[in-house]
Amino acid sequence: MRISGLCRRDGDRVESRCWFLAEARWAGLAISLQESAEALGFGAYFVMTAEQKIRQIDEWLTQACNECLKKKDSSRKKGVVWWLEDLERAKRRVRGLRKRCQRIRATPGSRREDQEEAWRGYKEELNIYRRMLADSKRQDWRNYVSEEGNRDPWGGVAKILRSGGKGRGLASLRVGNEYTRTWKDRVNVHLREFFLEDNDVAWRDEVQEWQEEWRECGWEELGWAIARLGNKEAPGLVGFRNEVLRAAWNAVPSYIKEMFDCCLREGCFPTTWKETRVVTLLKAPDKDPSMPRSYRPVSLLNG
Repeated sequence: MRISGLCRRDGDRVESRCWFLAEARWAGLAISLQESAEALGFGAYFVMTAEQKIRQIDEWLTQACNECLKKKDSSRKKGVVWWLEDLERAKRRVRGLRKRCQRIRATPGSRREDQEEAWRGYKEELNIYRRMLADSKRQDWRNYVSEEGNRDPWGGVAKILRSGGKGRGLASLRVGNEYTRTWKDRVNVHLREFFLEDNDVAWRDEVQEWQEEWRECGWEELGWAIARLGNKEAPGLVGFRNEVLRAAWNAVPSYIKEMFDCCLREGCFPTTWKETRVVTLLKAPDKDPSMPRSYRPVSLLNG
């Protein structure tokens, strides 16, 4: 189970594997795949192992998506749209008054009247700052509802209202008489609860002999299977959506078919197809969020 990408430190930079399909240049994506395939040649591709062919197709798709699709930059934090210069100045005043209170209290022999006066000034400025925050958020929400709601009534505003306006994070989980403290501990609890431990059993190292001769994938059945891939499905760790996979089939069908034929010929189930992105969902609002069994894991496999 791959969780290293989810448990990274905040300072680590991880390449984003998320592309937007809006304004996608599908013709350019097909050309990019065809040029990459022609540069390698089918002969060099044919002698590769199944794992190597999977990695090669992944490289071609990544390059084509970077060139022809908009990419989400997960390393860059979004700016807070309701944050104004007046709020920044008020925040600095509050910090200054708080430091002044701390200095007066730490000064030996300071009068109690001076301490109380500094504290009252700090609390008054803090209350003004909090009201400014609430007013700015409220006004920004009204502007968003007026603009986005009128443009698309069932878009972002409707989604926020249906969700209750709050995102549900992974709660602290109860294990016996103790509770988990870190995010990584909570993930490990879910892994132990929902996924069996992969012990070193004999069948892992055995190569199973095929009882019958393998059969190539038919063009019709493979094309039918790829055409049945649903739209707007959540991708796995590799980030390729089904629309991109169909575009790859239309651009370089012989390479895609040889990839599947090689897997059958070698009796190989590629490692990358076993990696999954697990999303935990609370089964119902009335379930205890501290109990691991109150969640339902959804595994998003790589396509």
